[in-house]
Order: sequence, then structure tokens, then C-alpha cells
Amino acid sequence: MCLSRFSMVDEMISLYKEMLTDNGNSVFPNLITLNTMLNSYCKLGNMAVARLFFVRILRCEPGPDLFTYTSLVLGYCRNDDVERACGVFCVMPRRNAVSYTNLIHGLCEAGKLHEALEFWARMREDGCFPTVRTYTVLVCALCESGRELEALSLFGEMRERGCEPNVYTYTVLIDYLCKEGRMDEALKML
Repeated sequence: MCLSRFSMVDEMISLYKEMLTDNGNSVFPNLITLNTMLNSYCKLGNMAVARLFFVRILRCEPGPDLFTYTSLVLGYCRNDDVERACGVFCVMPRRNAVSYTNLIHGLCEAGKLHEALEFWARMREDGCFPTVRTYTVLVCALCESGRELEALSLFGEMRERGCEPNVYTYTVLIDYLCKEGRMDEALKML
């Protein structure tokens, strides 16, 4: 269902309905199709519809997978419902860097940096390795909360671990330094 990649949700739901009602030639959606539908609604923050697809996933074999749960975490975070996102996260049979990053980002956006840093520590204990996005989310949150030394330390750790900063990471740091009136330091980042 490539339609979800292009935010063509109306077309996607139309095709989904057509699958179910094609004059006796119905095609029953599998886990991949249901996950695609769920993820699309989670990205939109429409958790009411996403939950309907989750119920359908619960009824099919093999049931919810990592993608299902990660989508729900994203959706709840986008709805500013980090408590539910944490609840889903805690019942996940396994997690990956994307699920951790989605939750960490949601917690940072909700102003819960302390909790985000706790999940950051748990991430490594869980055998998941932070991505450039994970680092960038935390560097940004640390800068926004005035914890510059920790942000710079994390930036240094990122590079030491072979995770190359991207344009977004540099933009976060340069923006912070400019707002602090430290143009010379910002220019050195370029």
C-alpha cells in the first residue's frame, strides 16, 4: 500500500474497502495491510480509527508485531498522550531503535526530558543502539532546556560511537548557539 507513503489516506481507505467488497471476490487483509492502515492513521494522529485497525490486528494471525506497537507509540505521542504511549511501549514483546526514538521524542515534546533520558539509558540495556535521530532529538531537548553541556557531551559521544551527525543535528546546535548570541561558535560548526 504505497498510497500511505504519499499521504493519500482517502485513496488508501477506498482501496481497502474495495478489497473487502469486491462482489464475492473479497481479498482479506493480512497483517501487512492492517499495519499499513494503522500506521497511516497513527501518523495522522487519528487514534480512534487506528484503534479500530488494532482490534482487527488482534483478531488475525500472527497478531500484533513490532511495527504495530511502534506505530501505536508514534500515534499516541503525536496526540500528546505519552502515558498511553508508555503503556503500549511497556507491553511490547520486543523493541527497536525506532520504537525507542518515537517514545523518547514524544516525551521530549511533552516536556518530560527526565523520563526521556531514563528510556535513553534503558535503550542500551535493551540492546538497541541510538540512531542519528535519537541523538538529535535528545540534543535538541537538552538545548531547549538550557542543558548545553549535556547536549554537547551527547553530541561528542555520538561522534565517538561512529554515529555521524546530520544536517538536523548541526541545525539544532547552530540554532541554539545563535539564540545565545554566540555567533563565532555557531560559525565553527559549519
